[in-house]
Amino acid sequence: MTFAGIGARLAGVRAVAGNTFREAARDRVLYLVVAFGLLVLVSGKVIGWVSVNQDVKIIRDIGLASVSFFGAMIALFVGTGLIQREMGGRTIYTILARPVARWQFVVGKYAGLFGTVLAATAGMSLVFLVYLAIMTHLAPGETLDGAAPPAALGWPIVQALVLTGFELMLVTSLAVLFSSVSTPILSAVFTFFTYVAGQFASDVAWLAEMAARGAEGEPGSPFWGAVLGAVYRLMPNLDLLNVRGTAVHAIAVPAGQMAWTIVYAIAYSALVLVIACALFERRDLP
Repeated sequence: MTFAGIGARLAGVRAVAGNTFREAARDRVLYLVVAFGLLVLVSGKVIGWVSVNQDVKIIRDIGLASVSFFGAMIALFVGTGLIQREMGGRTIYTILARPVARWQFVVGKYAGLFGTVLAATAGMSLVFLVYLAIMTHLAPGETLDGAAPPAALGWPIVQALVLTGFELMLVTSLAVLFSSVSTPILSAVFTFFTYVAGQFASDVAWLAEMAARGAEGEPGSPFWGAVLGAVYRLMPNLDLLNVRGTAVHAIAVPAGQMAWTIVYAIAYSALVLVIACALFERRDLP
């Protein structure tokens, strides 16, 4: 394939992505989710009053969790209906009538949606960091686990936000996958439950080990251990991308672990996108 051919294919993806970004940016649901997320972000101070000398720690905890959760909700509410709206409005025929393949359409939708999610998440992260810096400055005497208070913008916080971005990359790919094969309601349900299950992936691994080994004095079940082990390997391990708990305590993860986690998120997202393209290629359009 020549560079001209690659450029032509990328041009189709860029066109769909740009249109998707503009369409998603006009979605009222996006602004409602972002507004609610910002409200939760600044509510950390109120909740922090409950714990003496823990204001900034609570703000870190709630802020990082809010950026992740509401970023995922944007991907869920905005993304799960993207392809179905094109099909329902019959505009997909106009798009595919041009030199745009089905896989370019799916990849473009993903790129536009992820760009929207990333922009909204970056805005929430900026508000969180500014608010955290202000609160850290106003509470300079607060200690964290008996040690000196960490800086407002430390490396652990940066790590948590960067890995949250890759976590949302993966969630967005799941939203596009389910949207390409199902209705908006079912797509939202599947995406939400996959997102929640992915947060407890380490617990599934523990259950698989316990099922295979058995409780004390009781035989194990190799069958259920194998089933749970397969579920653990197939489901997205979002728990691997969640370092927010350690970031709250100003503990950085090793560089090697972070690099492996990023590679995992990219590879899993790419695999999900390939599956989405393959399924959409086989789908009969109404």
